[in-house]
Amino acid sequence: MPIQIFIPALAPIITEGKLVKWLKKQEDVAKAHQVLKRLKNA
Repeated sequence: MPIQIFIPALAPIITEGKLVKWLKKQEDVAKAHQVLKRLKNA
């Protein structure tokens, strides 16, 4: 089931993107400034 993921705007012209890959597993601990996912411009 798709879910919405809100991310900071990287450019004013980019309004949506596609989640390509999660880089962390659900049980992994995330640290500040760590990349969690790969996105692609729509």
